[in-house]
Amino acid sequence: MNLIETLMGESGRTVVDSLAARFGVTAEQASAAVSTIAPAFAGGLKAKVDAGGGAGLLDLLSDGSLTKFAADPSELATPAALETGRNLLGQLFGGGDLTGLASGLSEKSGVGTATIQSMLPILATAFFGFLSKKAAGKSTSEIADLLGTLSGEGGGMMDNLKSMAAKIFGS
Repeated sequence: MNLIETLMGESGRTVVDSLAARFGVTAEQASAAVSTIAPAFAGGLKAKVDAGGGAGLLDLLSDGSLTKFAADPSELATPAALETGRNLLGQLFGGGDLTGLASGLSEKSGVGTATIQSMLPILATAFFGFLSKKAAGKSTSEIADLLGTLSGEGGGMMDNLKSMAAKIFGS
């Protein structure tokens, strides 16, 4: 089972197709972007949680406010989804310039840096929406385990991306 299926289930294909149309890429490119970006989000969130700094993000996951994006992926096309994603990225990566992260993700996915950078807020909203749906009723340690699985904890590519993100954002 790939990451998209693990996180998004049946809705994953709808999200990927929607992203492809919105950003002018093929479905394969959109899938590659999601498969590359989602572990970076999971790794970033897990690192924040492990360091004791992810309480606000965990609250968002557990309060159910993001599940609407998983329940109805067409919600990802709204201005609210874009704004939510920007806020999530700020909480996750400190609100700085994400060009370095986008560049690294671009290299891994084969999708252009500018496209990745444009996708990041929408993918953050999608990722957290589906993660919120998966996290419903789970304890913090169960959520941390899920994040470890999604981030590919211990996997070479993710270790490199996490290291790059740490250098860029100083965490």
